[in-house]
Amino acid sequence: MKKILLATFLFFVFGIFALNYSIYPNKEYSIAPANTPPSKSALINPSEAISRLSKAIQIKTISTASDDLIDQKVFIQFNQFLLENFPLTMRTLSLKYQAGHSLLLRWNSNNNLKPVLFLSHSDVVDTQENVSSSDSKWMYPPFSGRIDEQYIWGRGALDDKPMTLGILEAVESLIKQGYTNPNRDIYIAITHDEEIGGLQGAKKIAEYLNVNGVSLGAIFDEGQAVTDGVIPGIESPVALIGISQKGYLTLKLEVEGESGHSMMPPKETAISILSAALTRLTKAPMNTELSSPVQQMFKRLSREVSFPKNVVLYHSWLTEPLIKLGLEQKASTDALIRSSMSVNIVQGGIAENVLPKSAHAIVNYRIALHDTSDKVIEHVLENIDDVRVKVTVVSAIEEPAPVTSTDSKVYLTLQKTIEQTFPRAVVAPSITLSTTDSRHFYQVSENILRFSPLFLRKEDLSRIHGINERISIENYLKVIEFYHSLLQNL
Repeated sequence: MKKILLATFLFFVFGIFALNYSIYPNKEYSIAPANTPPSKSALINPSEAISRLSKAIQIKTISTASDDLIDQKVFIQFNQFLLENFPLTMRTLSLKYQAGHSLLLRWNSNNNLKPVLFLSHSDVVDTQENVSSSDSKWMYPPFSGRIDEQYIWGRGALDDKPMTLGILEAVESLIKQGYTNPNRDIYIAITHDEEIGGLQGAKKIAEYLNVNGVSLGAIFDEGQAVTDGVIPGIESPVALIGISQKGYLTLKLEVEGESGHSMMPPKETAISILSAALTRLTKAPMNTELSSPVQQMFKRLSREVSFPKNVVLYHSWLTEPLIKLGLEQKASTDALIRSSMSVNIVQGGIAENVLPKSAHAIVNYRIALHDTSDKVIEHVLENIDDVRVKVTVVSAIEEPAPVTSTDSKVYLTLQKTIEQTFPRAVVAPSITLSTTDSRHFYQVSENILRFSPLFLRKEDLSRIHGINERISIENYLKVIEFYHSLLQNL
């Protein structure tokens, strides 16, 4: 028995350590194999659909908490764009509710199956640099919607306008084909403030549904994508479905100091006290655990690797210490198994010769499924252990999401649709590390699935919220095909 355990451990050291979402060198992979049957969305004119996405990208729907009319005008423009470019959809579906510039549409059915909701958002993050300067790293202006032979370029080309327009393209096509009675009521929510928390859009739509007694059979939101070379040892692309997502909590750490001239400094200033507190937190990460979604992910992916890796992954309940040891080696996988901490803002001091009167830091936590916001706060206070450091919550507290069953009919339907659209992809459940609009809908559905039908390679990952965001033309047409199939499969 000792020899077996030793062999397993040695294997893990030399093999499973690689299980850290490292990206393989790029390899060619066609997301539309030559023998694939014609798209079910054949009535869609590809050039017109591509042009519509380009025009949508050109509308600068940057998230802002401001009530300035100039900031809000772009969202009015975007909704008018949808009205003009999807006439059959806008005439057939009813506008059930509007929260600010967020829309809730309903496609009525004569059938009695529980309705489902498709969530997407029209807002985008800012470019965070002067893109008009001569040293801009953007290949094309970020709101140009530039179309070349392969790609559509611009902010929002990955997050989240392809999904917003892809759903509407699919609905428009189905109506055009005479598909006017879906298998169940379909709700489509297009929100305008997802990137800044969704408090005025998604949250109010969720409250409307809850107050009106609408119970949803499923919610489909953005999430993980189809990625190539994500996990070493797996040749096929991998499509991960987020069956839960981490919670969210932001804390402010603040220290009041002594003002005065720096020629007679105290032993510690506000800044040094704060720095010591942040150092103690950094050196005391929260405990790790393989949550149910992560265990299920490894179990499914174990079928794709050879012995003995498959045994280690399949029996993660037994080999958890070894797997965790491997995942801890990189931030990208460490976040799968613990509540992560990120120090994002530090401010203090006004001049080089003046003692800082105060200093503060903004610390963001993404809460793992085995933790709660209370446990995070308790952990922070215990490890800082300094009454001079004031800790306050400065964000909405969001606990980790409930876990959607992979045995549910809607999960199996989504899996089937992914396999139809991306026939080489291995589909597995997982946990979404970021937060999405689905955070506001836990009361109206127990089945929330987070997946974006995007095919991403290594160079694409940093483009989300980054420089030179783009989507391939081939991929965008696949997005439309995916929603076209999913709407019918439901």
